[in-house]
Amino acid sequence: MVEKIKNFFKNKSEINLTDGDTKTLIKKFLIYALPIIIVGILELLYNSFDLIVVQQKEGTIAGAAVGANGSLIALITNGFIGLSVGANVVISRYYGKGDKNGANRALHSGLLLATICGIIVGITCFFLAGTFLKWMDVSETYIDLSTTYLSIYFLSVPFMLIYNFGAAAFRGVGDSKKPLLFLAISGVLNIALNYLFVFGFNLSVMGVAIATVISQFVSAFLVILFLYINKGFIRFRFKELRFHKHELKRILQIGIPSGIHGVIFSISNVILQTTVNSWPPAVVTANTDAANIENYTYTAMYSISTATPAFISANVGRGFYKNIKKIEIISLVTVVIVGIVLGCASLAFSHQLLQIYMGANYDSEVVKYAIERMTVVLLTYFLCGLMDTQCDILRGLGYSFIPTIYSFVSCCVLRIIWNYFVYSPIEGMWNHSLGILYLCYPVSWIIAFLLEFITFFILRKRVKEKCDKNLIEYNKKHGLDNENNKLTNENKEKLVDSKVSI
Repeated sequence: MVEKIKNFFKNKSEINLTDGDTKTLIKKFLIYALPIIIVGILELLYNSFDLIVVQQKEGTIAGAAVGANGSLIALITNGFIGLSVGANVVISRYYGKGDKNGANRALHSGLLLATICGIIVGITCFFLAGTFLKWMDVSETYIDLSTTYLSIYFLSVPFMLIYNFGAAAFRGVGDSKKPLLFLAISGVLNIALNYLFVFGFNLSVMGVAIATVISQFVSAFLVILFLYINKGFIRFRFKELRFHKHELKRILQIGIPSGIHGVIFSISNVILQTTVNSWPPAVVTANTDAANIENYTYTAMYSISTATPAFISANVGRGFYKNIKKIEIISLVTVVIVGIVLGCASLAFSHQLLQIYMGANYDSEVVKYAIERMTVVLLTYFLCGLMDTQCDILRGLGYSFIPTIYSFVSCCVLRIIWNYFVYSPIEGMWNHSLGILYLCYPVSWIIAFLLEFITFFILRKRVKEKCDKNLIEYNKKHGLDNENNKLTNENKEKLVDSKVSI
């Protein structure tokens, strides 16, 4: 046991993201992705307890008050959390090249960026929570409860961003286990505090919001602590906490489009949430419960997609082009299997899962509306996984802006058009149907994935040149023979003189 603890602090959990044959890469990818999947599901489970606990204690109205905030919270936070993807890709690239100094410069630049953005966003949104909810046309029946929950929740944003950037840094060097440990500790605390504040102190939605702030603080504290005592490829030092121009630029080049990508999805979801808010409270609660159950499938798929950029970026830095194509296939096949299996399982046990959320406040009307949504979404959710994974493959290659454009067209513009021209808000019309409203999801996923896949195919030659140049530079730095990597003299001369960026 003592030896295991020592190994943990010596960072033995780091995985080499570049070496090995196809079988080895599959094994490494699954070992690396599994803790990320568990982290995502646990994080969702802990967040779900905000809804479960308050709905069990207070009923449908309180559940709707918490649920009405979901898409708005995602809109505000996803843009900044998307910046952590930039840190992950940049650190992974340095990891593949064996450059510790570069990786640590990126680490400190990213954490400082997370802290500043988190404070600004958290304080600003704390004061504007009520205004945001009015814009979303939240019902007067529970808008006061929603405002209380949202304003307190936003105080957790600085801690949330610090955790996400720290976790991205660990994953960038092949360590996906430590973030799991941090979240497990803070998540258990979150659940305990939810029950204490709601059932013990009768604080209702205020209680679950306070519990979120405390648990997010704990996760941020743990990630900083472990980065400080870490003995692996990256290490945090307060005296080195400053912006490094080159690394900050690369983080922003990849992270900003990634953040915009998340915001675009959130905007479309806010629009749909606003449409749902025009229906009776039973529909709003059903939509919230269904979305929470669906999120377990989505989170598992999204975790696979977020595992992909580290492998892709590290292999670009190392110069292993063939591995990139292998990882693309591995990740896409994995996400489809996970999406189909979890989606169908969630739909099969939908009644039982909804019972957990509603407890003694079980409402057959809410169940009917929830299953209507889940049938459309869960049976096609693997398409969303394909879209996200192919998007993150492009980000790992350094092309973050292109999939953002595709997301804007397919998942924002298309959904807005669908919301106003395919679905009808007028009662009595044949297309005034929740089923028709929800169909915009799979249609947008298919279009975005096809555009991303075609782009990867077009960029393959440029990626090959970039990898070959990085391979030459890596081998030269480490005294390796380029001929063993089957590079011709003609190609070597061409690449040495080229201006392909890394």
